[in-house]
Amino acid sequence: MKKILNILLLLTLPVLYLSAQTEVEISTEKVVIDGYKYYLHTVASGQTLYSICKKYNANEDEILKLNTDIQNKTLKLGQVIKIPIVDEISADGTQIVYTVKPGDTLYALCRNYGITEDEFYVLNPNIKKNKPLKIGVEINFPIKVVNDKDADPVKDTSNFYYHLIEKGETVYGLTRTYNVTKEELMAVNPDFDGIKLLVGDVIKIPKKENVVIDTQHQLLDSLANVNIKPEDTVKVVVDVCDEKQWYTHGKSFEIVILLPFETGANLRNLANQSDSKREQRLYQITEKMISFYSGCLISLEQFKTFDVNLNVKVYDIGKDNSVIQRLIEDKSLDNTDMIIGPAFRSQVDYLNTNLTNEKAVVLLPFIDDAEVLEKYDNNIMLRPSTAMVVDAVADFAALNPENLYFVIQGTTEEQIEIAGKYKDALVAKLGSEANVVLVRFTGKDLASVKTLVQKGRENIFILPFNTETSCTNIFLDLFPLKDYDVTLLADPAVLEYETIDPGYYSRVKFSYYTGVNVDYKNDATKKFVADYRETFLCEPDEFAFLAYDAISYFGLRLVRFGNDFTQCISKNNSNAGIAGFQEYNSKPGFSPNSFSNSKVYIFTLQEDFSFIQVFPQIAE
Repeated sequence: MKKILNILLLLTLPVLYLSAQTEVEISTEKVVIDGYKYYLHTVASGQTLYSICKKYNANEDEILKLNTDIQNKTLKLGQVIKIPIVDEISADGTQIVYTVKPGDTLYALCRNYGITEDEFYVLNPNIKKNKPLKIGVEINFPIKVVNDKDADPVKDTSNFYYHLIEKGETVYGLTRTYNVTKEELMAVNPDFDGIKLLVGDVIKIPKKENVVIDTQHQLLDSLANVNIKPEDTVKVVVDVCDEKQWYTHGKSFEIVILLPFETGANLRNLANQSDSKREQRLYQITEKMISFYSGCLISLEQFKTFDVNLNVKVYDIGKDNSVIQRLIEDKSLDNTDMIIGPAFRSQVDYLNTNLTNEKAVVLLPFIDDAEVLEKYDNNIMLRPSTAMVVDAVADFAALNPENLYFVIQGTTEEQIEIAGKYKDALVAKLGSEANVVLVRFTGKDLASVKTLVQKGRENIFILPFNTETSCTNIFLDLFPLKDYDVTLLADPAVLEYETIDPGYYSRVKFSYYTGVNVDYKNDATKKFVADYRETFLCEPDEFAFLAYDAISYFGLRLVRFGNDFTQCISKNNSNAGIAGFQEYNSKPGFSPNSFSNSKVYIFTLQEDFSFIQVFPQIAE
């Protein structure tokens, strides 16, 4: 319980306050912590977090993460805060002073700053050759400045582009972007040796017909101050899924988790339970959220070996839209790459309708309504949508066409609609209505059920809804059918209901459909379970497994393909995760780049109260 309380307490959120600002001066005090260099800034009267970040060109969220003693973004007079130093300039203004960080290599740094290793050692005579760089050591790189006098006096923008080399660019990347060869670049750039690109240099690139550059690659000739006409810009069609484009989309990504942890309500409820000496338990929905979040934390550990920064923010958004509204209004989601959540349909609608950040991909771990995917772009359901489950149940029935299939129709408009979808899918797969029957649930019992079931055949009842009271009454109706072979197929949530006697599950040969199929014999699964136990002192459930796979699969694709990773799902949509084999598909009618996990498994209860997989059939 202490572990859970700690997690809940960590989910409290800061509130933004603004006050009058005063001039900020860059601090001369510096410190190196774990290989990272920081300014130590002492807060003066009138200074705000905004004014300090603006002066240091720093990110507010990063400062808050580094300085956990800052409450509600409000600073105290005399408070000392750490501010990361990225590229410090030497006293004479000619060099960049860089502090070696964990994971840095000489090759990568020289490539980023556009110099050779030989040039590096000339600038840094104190660094021994062929020795690993020591974390925390300061090293120097040149500041490349373009000299207008050295530039071509006349720019031929009709036949050439003039590309200003930026940090991280490569010869190979230029040749692909502009559809030119290395030799063609060397021919029009006499000082270019075909190998080395220096940050700040300008490369002349011949224009070619039938090549177009997208808006991300449109160039303005800043040196000649020439306005390029639309017809002079080109568009290069870049396949972001191409292996050659992997890991070229930056090294910093933001992931936001929006889930209803109900922190305040749980803490109050736990206190009341303690006062009345009752067993302390969290709300059921909170247990699911914490389990999912815990699985995310275990999965994120994998990315520590990557040369990337995953900035993960977690918000307790409750059950209404107020927190989401505030996050949108204060632009906290504007730079987000991937959003995990919300858990409720109304919140999903509000988020998608009001979010102005079109690049963010929304992962939905608790929603199964396919209408969401029909209405909104860039939404991905981690669980099979209702439509996918309906198709899978129909496929299961097609393997056993001799059985009788009873679709239980509830009383609400939604329950009537989903029952109709099940019936239509079953009839389409079986090719006839003969073995498909709609059974009306009155709210208290199943109408005429005893006159519909048959002996000598398996009678499979499909329950498309799972409210506890209704499920209890349905079990009570099916239990007396002792002379018939009866199976009840429903959502696994039914197993959690305390009002249903365990013996009833066995009597109706309870079966359930799910998108999770954990192989506990798998080495990766064993490691996850061991890590989870060690960290949280409890056993992982299906939500923890699902979360681990979601971060592993989609996190890797975000790092590898960038924000456009949804374009690559159709080309490679399967994931052999620890929660089972998953396939992400888009059905006709889904919005662009919206997908649902389509892999559905069906399990049936055995006499020894174990479950075995009956669909898909396992090859012997």
